[in-house]
This record gives sequence, C-alpha cells and structure tokens, in this order.
Amino acid sequence: MLSAGITVHSQAWGTSYMGSLQRILFVDTETTGLRRPSAASEDHDRVISIGFFDTDASALQAGFCRGKFGYFIFNPQQASAAGARRVHGYSDRILAQQDTFASCADMLFPAFGSADLIVSHNTDFDRPFVESEFAGAGRSLRGKSWHCTMQAERARGGGSASLDASIDRLGIQRQSGRHGALEDAWLAMMLYLAQNGIRLPDQQYRPHCDPMNYRELVRKKVAVS
Repeated sequence: MLSAGITVHSQAWGTSYMGSLQRILFVDTETTGLRRPSAASEDHDRVISIGFFDTDASALQAGFCRGKFGYFIFNPQQASAAGARRVHGYSDRILAQQDTFASCADMLFPAFGSADLIVSHNTDFDRPFVESEFAGAGRSLRGKSWHCTMQAERARGGGSASLDASIDRLGIQRQSGRHGALEDAWLAMMLYLAQNGIRLPDQQYRPHCDPMNYRELVRKKVAVS
C-alpha cells in the first residue's frame, strides 16, 4: 500500500554532504495525546496516524526528491485527549473503525527498518511513539539513527523553531488547516533540504491524500418497530 508518488527534480544550491547514507525516512505522527511512552510508566498515549517519505539519499543530494510515501491511520484502542482531537480531527468513533498499528506493522516496518536515517520535526516526541508502537508489534528499531529538524532549526537561530514558523520562513504554507501526518512529514523533508542547502521542489508536487487504509464510519441502522 505504499505509493511511489514522488519523483521530483530540483536544482541543488551547493554541496550537501550526507556521508554514506542510502535511505532517509522523513516521518511524522499524530497521537491521542502528549504522554510519551517511557520505561517508567505504561500509561501513555498512542499513535493514531503516521505519514512518511522513504527517499533515496544520493538523489536528494543531487537535487532529486525520489522515493515512496505512506500515510496510515490506526485504531489506538483508547480515547484521544480533547486537545489532540482538535489537532488531528478524527473522532474516537472513526478511529475505532480503523486497523490497529500492530496489524499494519509488517507492511510498515521495511521502510523504517531499512532507513539509514529517520528524520522528524521534534524527534523527542515522535521517536518514542514510533519505537513503542513497533515494539508492541514485536519489531525493534533500537540502534536507528534519528535527526531532528527542530533542533537543527534552533541551532540556526532566527526565531521560533516550530514547524509552522520554520516553513513560513521558507515561503511555504500548509494546504490544510489541520495538522496531518503526511503533510507534516513532507514539510519536515522540505525543511531538512533547506537546512542542507538543497533547493526545494516545486510545491505542486506535494502529495495530498487521505490515509491509504482509511475506513469510513459504519453507522448502525436502528430498527423501527
């Protein structure tokens, strides 16, 4: 269910050394709340959606955005906090209709397991959620290298390091009023490219779709006597 929907050319501004990297995975998650998984407590929130771009690092360095993307929604098996629900926009009833993360793990793991580097905006948040969900499905991401575009943006200085503020400085606007994992993964990739001196692709190529495994809400019919 992964889409081979990104093959975009963009001229490089300069040389951006990415070492021996072959695959870079850009990822974002939406969750039921802000309680991150930790070894100290089993009481934490869950992932409700994940978006990612599995890219060829050498192509990125040469100015090409080439690879596959995935966008999935899950039944977190718990209710979302009110604040989280306002961010991701999915009701608990809709989420209860979806696949669990564990049921999709075998399909998702190859992209994560083969990545030489996983990039997100606010890795301190995304990483424990992603690792916890895969661990719960019997898959380990221990030892994987992660990079945080938010920390990199803070190091650069010049204002807020939030994703919205960072992309605004690049002249990029959101297509949706709500945060979505696929769009935020794309925006993190745009920020990473800019931070590494690579010209951004034309924004008309930005993927936009519903989660690939989304199930419509099934409304039960009420018998009228």
